[in-house]
Amino acid sequence: MNKFAMKAWRDYHGVPTLFLVIDEDDCELGRFPSEAEAVSKAVALKEESRFLQELATTASDAGIADIFARYKDFRESLPPQQRERLLAEAQDIIAGNNHGK
Repeated sequence: MNKFAMKAWRDYHGVPTLFLVIDEDDCELGRFPSEAEAVSKAVALKEESRFLQELATTASDAGIADIFARYKDFRESLPPQQRERLLAEAQDIIAGNNHGK
């Protein structure tokens, strides 16, 4: 399971100006203006990552349908722009899984 951390991006005075949520590979998952917002968004980012990882590891239509059903409430809780981005990423993953068939 992925682990997430938060890093503060500091200006030249050492004042935190941006908070990054990163994964265990040090890949940036999101940028937020406050530490509180970064912490609250980290949970959604973790769930999003889990959803996409499950899609990447299934090849059957039934498996894909099951994953979408289990994450329905989560997807519907996202703001429209984030939901559209997530679904676009999911479609890319599914297309990549089916490319070899």
